[in-house]
Amino acid sequence: MWWVRRSPHLHFRLEDDQVVAASPLTGGEVVLARDELEVLLDLPSGDWVEAGSVPGARALAERGLAVTDEVKGPLADLRARDELLSTVPWHPAAAAYHFTTRWRDVELRRAGSSELLRAPEVDVDEFIGRHGAPPPAFHEVERPLGVVELPLVEPAGGLFEALYARRTARSFDGAPLALEDLAVVLRTVFGAHGQAPIHRELHGLRKTSPSGGGLHPTEAYPLLANVEDIPPGLYHYRARDHALELLEPLDRASCRSALVEFTAGQTYLGGAQAAVVLTSRFERSFWKYRV
Repeated sequence: MWWVRRSPHLHFRLEDDQVVAASPLTGGEVVLARDELEVLLDLPSGDWVEAGSVPGARALAERGLAVTDEVKGPLADLRARDELLSTVPWHPAAAAYHFTTRWRDVELRRAGSSELLRAPEVDVDEFIGRHGAPPPAFHEVERPLGVVELPLVEPAGGLFEALYARRTARSFDGAPLALEDLAVVLRTVFGAHGQAPIHRELHGLRKTSPSGGGLHPTEAYPLLANVEDIPPGLYHYRARDHALELLEPLDRASCRSALVEFTAGQTYLGGAQAAVVLTSRFERSFWKYRV
């Protein structure tokens, strides 16, 4: 005997004559038959029900619409995701959007073409033919009440020179990245430069980027393929101590393969000496900003 309940994290929308259910557990959407919708409406999310009394219980569970009490296997994994979602006060629509719009198995690489070259004009013409031209590069208000011309100031200094010289690179040399350069980037962008009291022993962080409530939920995970004096692998940047925590040692080839996979098949990024994977601890922001 096994038991089942409805996941409380489902999101439904009506499309003409059918109902579509989005499941954050699987990250997918399911078109529901009318009888399946009736079953879900009758199935509680807070109490377990004997699966034998629920028509199509296993099919509902396999699609992330219901969860079971199975202790191992794919259905147990889905229940674990359901329970994890329940520990964080997600807005139901936000959870559905976040988990069902993430890219999966997307391959941007075009077979037989070089990503270092611009797309052929014929391909661009074909794309514009299907989708139309993009919105204009510059936006103007149609009927402004007035226009104030601003002075054109050309500031000088290292910061402004660096901003004006910024370029997006799609090719990387084979030299290792200097450890000092990596350290400067990590501390400047992700490091903690102070603390701000919130309440008693609670503190917010001061960083070079703003964050709602000073909570800074985003974490940096450097994937290092070719850095001086650091073995290749996936690390976590411990901002409090300005240190790297090794999560998984990798050889250089595995790092490059992971970089390409993480960027939907953009092979040129496989030549990067280092990349930073960003994740967010949603529960930290949700602690203050609740539904």
